[in-house]
Amino acid sequence: MRGPAGWVWLALAAVLAGVAVYAGPNQTAAIGFAAGAFAAVALYLAGLAHRDSWGTRGHPPGPTAEPRSPFRVSLAAGRSGRSEVVVLLDELDRRYAHPLRPTTPAEELARLRGETRAQFRAYVSSRLDEIEGGST
Repeated sequence: MRGPAGWVWLALAAVLAGVAVYAGPNQTAAIGFAAGAFAAVALYLAGLAHRDSWGTRGHPPGPTAEPRSPFRVSLAAGRSGRSEVVVLLDELDRRYAHPLRPTTPAEELARLRGETRAQFRAYVSSRLDEIEGGST
């Protein structure tokens, strides 16, 4: 329910509750009007719940962005992400092939950041081949 349309249910509930109180001695009419007031309040609350769960547009939200792996994010960052790529390769190497492998020294990371894209790709490819070869 958008905007003031929801308030119509509350106004109707107030009017029906007032009529139910006014019709006090006539229990049949009072019960009917009171039930109508409760129904109007229920419709108002259902409208609030629908709006809160689906947003104000009245339909479910669209899909969220596709989650990306840290490796892809680091590669997409260009030269600034190369250190993170090497750290991830070190973690993979320690996990699957060489558990005692030390981390790549800072000097080596600086050298890799300065390499061309083709040279860095060749480095990553060779490291992956090394990890795959050592994990079998």
